[in-house]
Amino acid sequence: MPHRLAILLAALALTLSSTRSICAQPTTGQSTNDRQSSACTDPLPLADYLRLLRASHAAAIHGNQVGLAEVAPALVATTCVALNTDQSAPADNRWL
Repeated sequence: MPHRLAILLAALALTLSSTRSICAQPTTGQSTNDRQSSACTDPLPLADYLRLLRASHAAAIHGNQVGLAEVAPALVATTCVALNTDQSAPADNRWL
């Protein structure tokens, strides 16, 4: 089970990095900034998000359910991540 969670967390990190191109393109009739501001109201800095992913990954690898239980609520509550640019990306961690 811990290895399965580690794989899922790695997939989540890859998904987040692939959303850059999706967020960079505005939808019809809507600018990128308008779409991002409506979808992402309070983005978590990318460094903090990566720290949470690494902590949950380490807890999963070591079978540390207590450590994972401490980090998981913060990941689940994260709905948006601020990228290193002026853009943000949606994050859906409810599957945790």
